[in-house]
Amino acid sequence: MKAGRFVQELFYRDCKVAVSPDRHALASSQKISLEKLANENWVVRKSHQSTRIVDGFRLLCKNACFSQRVVNEPGSMQAVLAMVAAGIGVSLAPSCISRFYHHRLAFIPIQPDPPRLDLVAARPDGDPPPTVAAFLDMLRNTFLRSRGNAFTADRRWPDNAGACCGSASDIDIDIFTSG
Repeated sequence: MKAGRFVQELFYRDCKVAVSPDRHALASSQKISLEKLANENWVVRKSHQSTRIVDGFRLLCKNACFSQRVVNEPGSMQAVLAMVAAGIGVSLAPSCISRFYHHRLAFIPIQPDPPRLDLVAARPDGDPPPTVAAFLDMLRNTFLRSRGNAFTADRRWPDNAGACCGSASDIDIDIFTSG
């Protein structure tokens, strides 16, 4: 394929949240500054499996003038959340994760607001093949229903929120930190 122009389309914008066990002293906070988590044990996903997001989370902590004291680095987000729920430490996650796993966890918005996580599809310029066009239409329809990017009253992501990542052969979908 020749080097050429690409078309990008933003499908979804998500925020980053602190994740703690629901019995943690800060779990009932409406918002939290990362500095309040500086002395906590941290559970973070292995950086080689989700480099862009994990590096972005580490940078947030560095900008808050601390390094995470990482006590465990599981290979999946589900394992991270299970360990946080068990009280092993705290973590950071895209807020949409609360839609999938919220038992015994608190998802706390961070203040000041960190840069957003963007789900962007990029494809070569021009008319896309029919399968790519159908996939893009499916994404548009899915994410059009989830434009209300806000927590529900019980601080879970709305059930119609979209997924955080995906892929297809003729199109790249990735999460980028804006700002």
